[in-house]
Amino acid sequence: MSQITVLTPFLLNLGGTIRKFEAGVVEVDEEVASHWYVKLFSEQVAEPEPQAPAPSDEAQGAPEPDRGAHPEESSVAVEDDGSTHVDTPEDVDEKTALKAEAEGLGIEVDGRWGVARLMAEIEAKKNAA
Repeated sequence: MSQITVLTPFLLNLGGTIRKFEAGVVEVDEEVASHWYVKLFSEQVAEPEPQAPAPSDEAQGAPEPDRGAHPEESSVAVEDDGSTHVDTPEDVDEKTALKAEAEGLGIEVDGRWGVARLMAEIEAKKNAA
């Protein structure tokens, strides 16, 4: 069996049997796939070449990338106005401290919050108390 991609719908007369082909991928016998009339309206589907699995980093002895002290935190922050920015290392340190303070106050922190949002949430919580 092989697959063909029918480009244009057509009818094939196989000596008393008429077979209708619709556009799309169709699995057919080799005899039908190699028929001269079928070739006019279709293309042979190429079989994908077998690919070797990608070597893992561990297999090559590559070092594990440094994910920082807080791998679950993103270095991209989303502010209240919807803007985004990439945190600098100083921002990450300040953000980590503010996150700890906010969680200590009982604020459910969204990991996407930046320094400004954390400060606003902490301020709001302190003013509400």
